[in-house]
Amino acid sequence: MVTQIDHTLSGQRLDQYLKNLFPNLSRAHIQKIIKGKSVLIGDKPQNSSYNLRGGDILTYDEKSFLSNESSSGEIDIIAEDIHLDKIYEDDNLLVINKPQGLVVHPGAGNLTGTVVNALANMFKGAFLNNSRFGLIHRIDKDTSGLLMIAKNENALNYYSSLFEKREIRKTYLCVVNAGIKKILDKEGKLKVEGYIKRSSHDRKKMQFQVVNDPNGRYSLTEFELLKSNSKHALLAAHPVTGRTHQIRIHLKSLGYPIIGDNIYTGEKYSRLMLHATKIELKLMNGDNIVLVSEPPEEFNSIFFE
Repeated sequence: MVTQIDHTLSGQRLDQYLKNLFPNLSRAHIQKIIKGKSVLIGDKPQNSSYNLRGGDILTYDEKSFLSNESSSGEIDIIAEDIHLDKIYEDDNLLVINKPQGLVVHPGAGNLTGTVVNALANMFKGAFLNNSRFGLIHRIDKDTSGLLMIAKNENALNYYSSLFEKREIRKTYLCVVNAGIKKILDKEGKLKVEGYIKRSSHDRKKMQFQVVNDPNGRYSLTEFELLKSNSKHALLAAHPVTGRTHQIRIHLKSLGYPIIGDNIYTGEKYSRLMLHATKIELKLMNGDNIVLVSEPPEEFNSIFFE
């Protein structure tokens, strides 16, 4: 695979770039592949910490990234007849409305019953023989809402590039304690930025620091108040970057974790109150579209309890 690095990605580490392309692989595994000299910048191998430059020609053997990190090195996907709620579909792109509780990708403890298992059945294995299985991005098991899936390699490259260049705008709805209104500006808005990395104590959690952390990844989320009552506030969250648990960890850092967030000690509720409600993007044919998923009933009923 040969690709030219966009100027907007200048300064990003090589291993971080590849981690974005192959999110199911650990950073350590990606670094091992890079160390094996199967990743080239121009005609020379580079180390994991190489800072990309706009215009760099990146060459890598995609087969090196196709296996997971199991002892067999294979990902065995079982096709299953699982209903997927289609919001949009064309020859290149499928967008579904993922319900809360549905896992996106098979993994330890979730080998079946996932979005990928459903895709294997829907497309009869076509384009599911790589490490991403058409997934352009992911959302957590307990998050509901819009999920984009590429139907061919050109689409995967195109839409992944839009994400890399931050040209796809996503909007999430989240419910937090009403006390957050005290730290919003006069327009009811707030920006949170800093560096996120995986917790050294709990691999299921992420850590956030405002100051630069060489082991972390820069993150930025814009929040806006939509409505509130005496107990809760409904926010629109626009993640400019796309880090694991980004919205959840940003709100946790403010002292207002999302309602129902069992990982980051949010107020107990029947579900995680986080929903991917809108995606704005340019299709491969040049058309600009806005896709919307209306929030589940819980997002209305919590304000009338």
